[in-house]
Amino acid sequence: MKTFFRLTKVDEARREVWGRATEEVVDRSNEIFDYETSKPLFQKWSAGFAEATDGKSLGNIRSMHGKVAAGKVIQIDFQDTEKAIDIGTKIIDDNEWEKVLEGVHTGFSIGGNYVGKKWKDEPTGAMRYTADPNEISLVDSPCLQTAKFFDVIKADGTTIQKAFVAKGMGHVADLAWTLKSIAWLTEDQVNEAAREGDASPVPAKLKAWLAAGAAILTQMTEEETAELVTALPEVPDDAFAMADPTGDLAKKGARHSAADKDHLQAIHDHAASMGADCDASKAEPAGDLAKVQGLTDELAKANDTITELTTKTETLTKRVLELEAQPEPPRSAIADLPGVVLGKGDDNRREDANQEEAVKKIETMPEGAEKAKALIQLIHSGVQVKA
Repeated sequence: MKTFFRLTKVDEARREVWGRATEEVVDRSNEIFDYETSKPLFQKWSAGFAEATDGKSLGNIRSMHGKVAAGKVIQIDFQDTEKAIDIGTKIIDDNEWEKVLEGVHTGFSIGGNYVGKKWKDEPTGAMRYTADPNEISLVDSPCLQTAKFFDVIKADGTTIQKAFVAKGMGHVADLAWTLKSIAWLTEDQVNEAAREGDASPVPAKLKAWLAAGAAILTQMTEEETAELVTALPEVPDDAFAMADPTGDLAKKGARHSAADKDHLQAIHDHAASMGADCDASKAEPAGDLAKVQGLTDELAKANDTITELTTKTETLTKRVLELEAQPEPPRSAIADLPGVVLGKGDDNRREDANQEEAVKKIETMPEGAEKAKALIQLIHSGVQVKA
């Protein structure tokens, strides 16, 4: 038991897909879903999942009635007046979500079993049935003529209409590849017949078949292409003439809606409550821009000064390190004189004051070899000693 109903809404930010799961209408198999007898079974199916997952899931969502667990049901609404069941789902599988965004998946399909025997619906002549579901699946079944688009709610809150992928174009591609395979097969058969020389009629038949297929492909391509263009929304003839910079900017700024506008309004209200003057008529854009430009120039000058000082500092630091690395100059003879201390910056000559002090100390020394030695060292240091 499988039915098909199109998707109606996709929330891109939440990865949610909404649509009708089933409805009491005649389907393509000339069968009709009986809402009254099926509703309790759908409620039981959903309640079972809610109990098993602690309310995290209200039902399982698969892909193409296969083994892929695409997502879960997050909301299920029983529309008694319309005799229909609407669902909201969250798609977890990345591949299946991409198929939703690209319009490959076009609807929901109920998978399950018939309960009891079918019975005839007198007003429509279709066979009525009770459905016991075991899954709801995303499917790419062909859309109805009235189901060419679904709404996509973008992450910024804007809503756009997006067309379902025309499955007919996929059939065109399938036929094209099939004919290509037949062409390869025909070529092989022609070569084989030439090698064996058996005058086989197969290559000629394959070639005729390929020619007929090519004609069908051409016709199918024309039909499906025409349908694809017809499915597109109407575009005004003067659409391009109406385009202007303001309009383009408006389009680019369209994302600033909903959440963004609310956020900006909240900032505005908070600023006003703090005493800020939010009267736009009092603003002086030109003066404000001039102030900003002046501050920018000052900042640029400050950055240049910092760069210059940094360079000089690096140069001085390098020079100091070089001087520190140099060896001390050789000590002069005067450094060994009693009471004389030479620093790292001293040369071989002392200051006059130090020289006089050294002479006085030598004069007080007793006569002898030590005094003579001291006098010799003093003379070699360049000090003039009076006789």
